[in-house]
Order: sequence, then structure tokens, then C-alpha cells
Amino acid sequence: MIPHGIKKKNIPKNKTSFRNNFKYVFFSRIHPVKNLKKLVEIWANNKFFENKILHVYGDISDKKYFNEIKKIILKRKNILYKGPLYKKKNHNIIQI
Repeated sequence: MIPHGIKKKNIPKNKTSFRNNFKYVFFSRIHPVKNLKKLVEIWANNKFFENKILHVYGDISDKKYFNEIKKIILKRKNILYKGPLYKKKNHNIIQI
């Protein structure tokens, strides 16, 4: 089993507060095998995600594939590409 990297002690006990501050993130290199395009398409076309923001972090391994995704992202205000991310910054992104 691979740990997810979030320590349980950092999760607030007030579940309402947790839901209101929830942050959706995708951490991975941008490549077809990671299936980011499918996630972005679902996020863009499902009303459930209208008021939820997806932050995408990762190095671009396949520029052609990224350009396909970028076309979708540019039409949506709730999907943001934040660029590559390195280990020293990860903890700030996933803090609650």
C-alpha cells in the first residue's frame, strides 16, 4: 500500500468547515497515460463541478496532448493549470 501523504491530524474535526474549504488537485506529469484529458472533460461537462475548482499541477511531457487539454481549460473558469510542482512546495498546496 502506498500512503497518500495527508496526515489525519491535519484534517479539521468540523466536517462543514472541511467541505467548504475542500481543494481539488491533480498532481502528475501531463501525458496521455495519466488520462488528465478525461478528468478535464468530466469536470467541464458535469454540473456537479460548476462551483468547484480543479487545480492541475505537473510537468508537460506531451505538448500536443497538453494543447488539447488547454483548449478545454481556457473555456472554463473552474479548471486552472498551475504549472509544474516540486516536492518542497507540495505541503503548501494540500494544506487544509
